[in-house]
Amino acid sequence: MALLDLEGVDARIVETGREVLPAIGKWYPDAVILDIGLPDIDGTKVYAAIARKYPDMPVVFSSGHGDDSTREAVLSRPNVAFLLKPYDVDTLLSTLDRVVS
Repeated sequence: MALLDLEGVDARIVETGREVLPAIGKWYPDAVILDIGLPDIDGTKVYAAIARKYPDMPVVFSSGHGDDSTREAVLSRPNVAFLLKPYDVDTLLSTLDRVVS
């Protein structure tokens, strides 16, 4: 978070998948960074809910697992990217820039 703050990115964190849609409705961010391995709901299910309610919302998936089938499914949508952990802040920022543009 501190590195994103230094880059001028206003980032908000939610802990669970159930918090994502209410948070989007409250803050309407430029993009969502979404972990696939959330503690309560699979991130791809959260993404499906985001895509239904906010179809143009840019989403960057983040995962420590190289699941090719998940990547293929989500990357077929516009304004969606996938980052395999670990990644550095420059990679995150360039990916955000690409999905938001």
